[in-house]
Amino acid sequence: MAKRIVSVILILSLLLAGICAAAGSGFAAGDYDGDFDFGDVDGGDPDFDVDGGSDIDADGDSDSVLGFIFSLIAQIFFHLFVELLFEDPAAALVLLAIFAIVAVGIWVLYRAVKRVLRRLRGEKQPAADRRRNKSSGNVRTSYEKPIPINSYTGVDPGFSEERFKKDVASLYLALQNAMDKGDLSPVRSGFSKEQYRQLCSVLEKNRAEGRELHISAPAVRSVTLNGYLQNDASDMIFAKIKATMICYETPAGSDIVCSGSKTAPCKVEETWMLVRPRGGVTVVRKNRDGACPRCGGKLPEGGAVCPYCGSATENSAFNWKVKRANKVK
Repeated sequence: MAKRIVSVILILSLLLAGICAAAGSGFAAGDYDGDFDFGDVDGGDPDFDVDGGSDIDADGDSDSVLGFIFSLIAQIFFHLFVELLFEDPAAALVLLAIFAIVAVGIWVLYRAVKRVLRRLRGEKQPAADRRRNKSSGNVRTSYEKPIPINSYTGVDPGFSEERFKKDVASLYLALQNAMDKGDLSPVRSGFSKEQYRQLCSVLEKNRAEGRELHISAPAVRSVTLNGYLQNDASDMIFAKIKATMICYETPAGSDIVCSGSKTAPCKVEETWMLVRPRGGVTVVRKNRDGACPRCGGKLPEGGAVCPYCGSATENSAFNWKVKRANKVK
């Protein structure tokens, strides 16, 4: 019986020592927080991260020191425990229990302090929270709630909420026209690399499956701006779009409808997150003839984006890109 107890204690000690060593390695490596890629906001510049920082935790140096100390303590405990185990098993068991309680307590305290410091410094969410948000289709860039959009003029004096709504609506209509034609290149400048690839993948999938997407009579019913956020690298505005359109699919080269309807309009709701580098401002230059210089289409009054081809018609008037487009229904 005594031999069995000693064997169980020895196995538990080995497991605990391994866990402590792994924890020490985790300390040394730091916690990796994956950042959301914003795409090339300036058209040709490298992608930048939502949180404007390094992917590796900023506390990496202190983590390395803590990891070394924690691993050293684990090794000392293991040697001491093995020696004591054969001399006084009861004392060894007490030592194991004390060490386990202390180790768990230190780990819990460390994680709690780290979370508090993140919140106080306004830094990135933990990786687990990011993965949950990403899988659910929600994009959160900090612990803060979006700031009301009516205060954004304090950041960008030239910003107009109504003009921005018109530009978002025009970009949305241009996207639907491009989807119908099967060529998204005209609206490329309005979307981040990642979002543009996702949109193109829809058309590519349809072609691979021998289907054609048809969109006609798109109309935006409303655009609501649900606030904005800022970090060291970027400004973000969250918009909700409600629209109607005729949308259906047919086999390639056929008029037979395989999904959707040619006559009944469908209602669509989408949420967009638009981004631009922090420090960007709105510069309004009126187009005198009221026509898009690229395609010749009629421009909405005060608008900076052509609803037909999606191009920005005024220099720097609309320097935003759609980073996320999630369909609500």
